[in-house]
Order: sequence, then C-alpha cells, then structure tokens
Amino acid sequence: MVNALAYHSAVALNRTGQSRAILQCPVGLELARKAISLAAESYGSETMPAAGFELLRAKNPNILACLTNVRGEFLGYFDVFPLKPEIAELFLSGGVTTRWSGKATERIFSEADIFGADEMGLCTSLYISGIAVPHAATYARRRDASMLVWGFWKYIESFYPPTHRREIFAVAATEAGENLLRRFHFSVRNEASEKPHKHPLYVVELSSDVLRESLESLPDWSASCQLSWAGAQQQLNV
Repeated sequence: MVNALAYHSAVALNRTGQSRAILQCPVGLELARKAISLAAESYGSETMPAAGFELLRAKNPNILACLTNVRGEFLGYFDVFPLKPEIAELFLSGGVTTRWSGKATERIFSEADIFGADEMGLCTSLYISGIAVPHAATYARRRDASMLVWGFWKYIESFYPPTHRREIFAVAATEAGENLLRRFHFSVRNEASEKPHKHPLYVVELSSDVLRESLESLPDWSASCQLSWAGAQQQLNV
C-alpha cells in the first residue's frame, strides 16, 4: 500500500552538508520490527500481521529495505513482495478462491506465495506492500521520503531489472498515495468501488524507459545515501 508519503523534486531539496544515510537490505530483526510498527501505524489493520511478515522474510530476507542514518537510527522503509504467478493473477483479477472473501488485502499472502531469495529473477509480479517514513510532514522527513523513493527504484534496478516482462502493482491507501503512483507511470487497474480491493489498485509494466524516467525525476541521492547491496553480485535466474 502507498500512503501519504511526501515527494519533492530536486530543486526543492538541498542536499549540501547532509549526513550520509544507508539503505539496508536485508535488515536485522530490530529494524524489521520498527518497519512493522510503522506499517501498522500507517496502514492499520490492512497491513500484514507481524508473524506472517516474519514468515515471508524468513523465506526471502530481501523483501524489506530500511533507511537509516549512519548511527543506525530508523528513518523509513519499503517492502516488495515477489509474488508467484498464481496468487498475483488471483489478486489482480479478483478471481474466486477459498483463501479470502470480500475485499482482498495483503493479509492473504503467505510464504508459499513469494519467490525465495535465490528465485527472485523468476518473478514477473511485484507487489509494493508499503513505503513510509515517520512524521512525513517535517522537512527532514520529506528529505528521507525522497531518498527512500529514489532507493526504491535503485532496488528495482538491482534486484528486478527490466530484462523481461515484469509488472509492479500497489494499492493506493490515500489520495496522496495515488498521486505518488501516478508520478511514476502507474495507472489504475481497479477502482476502490470494484472488487476485490478496498482501495484503488495501480499497476505499471516495468521497462527500461520507466526505470530511467523514474530515476531522472528524482534527486540523485547517490552521494548521500549508501546502498548496502551495491557492488554485490545479484544471483538472478533471468
């Protein structure tokens, strides 16, 4: 789900003299707990329960990335589920299933529904579970939010490059979330009034152009934000 995460253009943010940040993936248990807590605060009862999320993370630790400062203090997170085709198709289309009734939310997903860390290259359907910073209205947090969105696209570039067809989809929990998704070429698949989703469902087909244009629309935070996975060889089954 995407909530009221602040977005600002390069001209709106002055990066000079700012402390270096680190976007960590995978993360330890302490950061994971802080991300789970922020998700519950941001998205309420629709978010994945902590126990269920930890089962997903045990299968694939790379589903969660957390932004911290150099002292390791939590600044925000995003999480992306690499869904297997069967559950992705059911979720996107609202197909009939005994696994849920009524409106579909991410709470239906289990560890059996995602690809493991060594299978990520096989994934063609990526679900953005959440992306959030605490106290997003303050200037410092707006900076963190911009850095986090930039980091999301760098994460996609590294872990899920557009070497073949992939879709990214998200449920927009607020109007601000919808506006953010539209900035990055997402288009509405199902309106909130349509089953099976409680909120509008947005989808984008990942391509080299989408990735390039998304990164070009954001400040280049590479001098201020270290990517923990940078330089590591990704073992993708492409």
